[in-house]
Amino acid sequence: MASRTKNSIELSQSFSSYVVCIGASAGGLEALELFFSRCPKDSGMAFVVVQHLSPDHKSMMSDLLSRYTEMPIQIVEDGMYIRPNHVFLIPPATLMRISDHRFQLTKKSPHTLTLPIDIFFTSLSESYKAKSIGVVLSGTGSDGTRGAYAINDAGGFLLAQKPSTAKFDGMPNSVIATGLVDEILIAEKLALRIVEHIKNPQKKVMDSILTDPQRPFDEEASLEMIFKALVQSGGVDFHDYKMATVSRRLERRMQVKRIANIQDYALLVEQDPAELASLKRELFIPVTSFFRDALAFEELSNVAINDIVNKTAAGETIRVWSAGVATGEEVYSIAMLFMEAFEREKRWPNLKIFATDVNPLILELAAAGQYPESVAAELTKERLERFFHKTGNVFTVKPELRQCVVFARHNLLVDPPFTRMNLVTCRNTLIYFKADAQAKALHRLQYATNYDSYLFLGSSESLAGMNKGFKTLSSKYKLFQRNNVSLPFALEANTDSSQLYVPNITKSFKSNVRPRNFNDASLIDESSAELLKAYTPPLNCG
Repeated sequence: MASRTKNSIELSQSFSSYVVCIGASAGGLEALELFFSRCPKDSGMAFVVVQHLSPDHKSMMSDLLSRYTEMPIQIVEDGMYIRPNHVFLIPPATLMRISDHRFQLTKKSPHTLTLPIDIFFTSLSESYKAKSIGVVLSGTGSDGTRGAYAINDAGGFLLAQKPSTAKFDGMPNSVIATGLVDEILIAEKLALRIVEHIKNPQKKVMDSILTDPQRPFDEEASLEMIFKALVQSGGVDFHDYKMATVSRRLERRMQVKRIANIQDYALLVEQDPAELASLKRELFIPVTSFFRDALAFEELSNVAINDIVNKTAAGETIRVWSAGVATGEEVYSIAMLFMEAFEREKRWPNLKIFATDVNPLILELAAAGQYPESVAAELTKERLERFFHKTGNVFTVKPELRQCVVFARHNLLVDPPFTRMNLVTCRNTLIYFKADAQAKALHRLQYATNYDSYLFLGSSESLAGMNKGFKTLSSKYKLFQRNNVSLPFALEANTDSSQLYVPNITKSFKSNVRPRNFNDASLIDESSAELLKAYTPPLNCG
């Protein structure tokens, strides 16, 4: 007994390598065979195969794969420890997670859409961070797509089978469409690329590509060179962002590109528009979901939204600003809560939601309102039927929900705030800013909020010195109500980069307000009004 306990402790403490999760569905067996036929038996990695299996038939996967690899193959049991140079298979009719180097199994509900690849990808990212590797092979549907965001956010490595070589290209195409996949290869080349990634992650391979003999003098100058390129391409100054986050994303891109030092990477960013675009995408990771932190949204609905709806007369307009909306799930969640409240209270005021983000590419996705079928795991059956159309493997927001929302490109740190809002939400955006940048953003959010109206922040965010302007309604769920305390307000006016966003149409404007510090609130109102006049949405969403 003592020796067994000691062995378990050694197993739990000894595994420190990479974990590769391979997701597959229909047509995946052939791709798995090709993958493992080229996979070394002694890489030090652990391989986990999550395949959609029939719950009514015994899986023959272990016997079939054993012809293509010398690694031991095990069907996972609950509590089993992960080990290097092993292949682990998900059992039929189960969902699988991993924590503290041990597998956790739960029974799969036969009557509910479940996404085992997404679930394990997410769990893997939480446990192994940058040492998590996700691979998506042949399959129908979109399982693996939502989990891919989690792996990318954790700094992991993502690969997909080349869709034209997959028997069913639904899953590879879906994950590739996120823009997060690092390599798209035929199945037999995927294992070699993973080995290259972990064995020689920063190999200097750019000499034949980068011909410029002049390099930045040091790392600091190289970083400035990268920041300059980012400002010129997107107008965002990453000096305002926490360096730990920026550095982690830079290191990940360097590892993916197998570049040894930041000097070479700075030159690559300057010379290769595709890599600059990839870096921008990395720095704006849209990790979100519908009703993310469900209890917080329940509190928002019960306390703030109910109060707003009951205080607003028919024909009047409820105004909401949702900042940092990423791919739109959060703002559509808020719109759903308002529409449900209208029906519940039998009151139908107008609803206008301004959804803003600094990244126009993300706004394009949000404005389209199209999501993979995997979002069904985040929404109730009633909400799916009420607010979405399903076409194939895609859920599309219905027009009655979409028309309530105006999407606008807006930089929370430099652009004028919206004004006279009944509700302002900014969740999981402030955490990426340095302290002084957080203060700038909070000043804008405070100014945007009407007296007696509400502010909703993310679970890891706080008012950071703005407490006098708000009453705390829920410290746990970060819900606040504006009071009548007037705070000193100074704002650097900069509307040149403000831009209302309509899909496939870019409407820019320039303000006559000169950049300066000012205290005249009317100037802010004027700038906000100019922003809103560029595009006026339908008002009545009752």
